Amino acid sequence: MSKPTRNVVEPTTLLPCPFCGGKAEFRSGSSTTPYIRCMECGGRTKSSYDKTKLIAAWNRRAVPPTATETNKLPPKWEDAPTLELGA
Repeated sequence: MSKPTRNVVEPTTLLPCPFCGGKAEFRSGSSTTPYIRCMECGGRTKSSYDKTKLIAAWNRRAVPPTATETNKLPPKWEDAPTLELGA
């Protein structure tokens, strides 16, 4: 007798960047652990081979920023914030 299967729907859509609203992309290479990065401001997640954790971290949102907070975005991608992975 085979085990019943559960339909598990994994989120695969990346929301716009939580920092600038830019487009997000998965990044990885032969010497890089995968991560998600904004193509506009460079904001990114920590690296992980767990795609589900990466997507969850990227798509997690806090209360929308005020106009004053939006003006505090870093001017260069090197200064962009890094999102922590959830447990």
